[in-house]
Amino acid sequence: MDIIYNLSLRNDDRDLSVIAARLALDNGQMERAIDAYRKLECLDRGHPIMTEIMLRMGNKNDALKNAVNDPDKSVDAGIIFGMCLFENGQVSEAKECLERTRLSMLDDGCLYRMDELLRYEAMAEKEMNRPDRASMLIDAALSLNRNERIRLDLISLKDSILSVSEDGVLLECVDV
Repeated sequence: MDIIYNLSLRNDDRDLSVIAARLALDNGQMERAIDAYRKLECLDRGHPIMTEIMLRMGNKNDALKNAVNDPDKSVDAGIIFGMCLFENGQVSEAKECLERTRLSMLDDGCLYRMDELLRYEAMAEKEMNRPDRASMLIDAALSLNRNERIRLDLISLKDSILSVSEDGVLLECVDV
């Protein structure tokens, strides 16, 4: 990551700057992500990246405003818009956005960030009281990811799908 980050700061290569920003985001290095974004901004690209930075830094409302006004129609923009909708409590809209993005990705044969999209889609399904569908989406995300930290998060999310009513009656049981 250090090599890509340093190269991105020294070169006017949009793709390299996007990769550096994505790596920094994935590693929780927000300052580096912001630096890489600033380089993208100079190159007239990177709005979805800034939206994701804002979202990950807890600025949900402004992130959603950015996502709504973003003319970018890329996979990243669709995923980030769905994430913003979900994080702002617009669960059914998030579900629709993520599903459209997923179907578009499948049509294009693109699996880039599919595991992340499936995770958010599963969380939306869980919020909409559809634990079987959520569990299925988590299983699909698990099959796409080899990162141990992310896999543990997905397994934890799947475990949380077991819900119990106030009187202790099991409402829905999903194989974990």
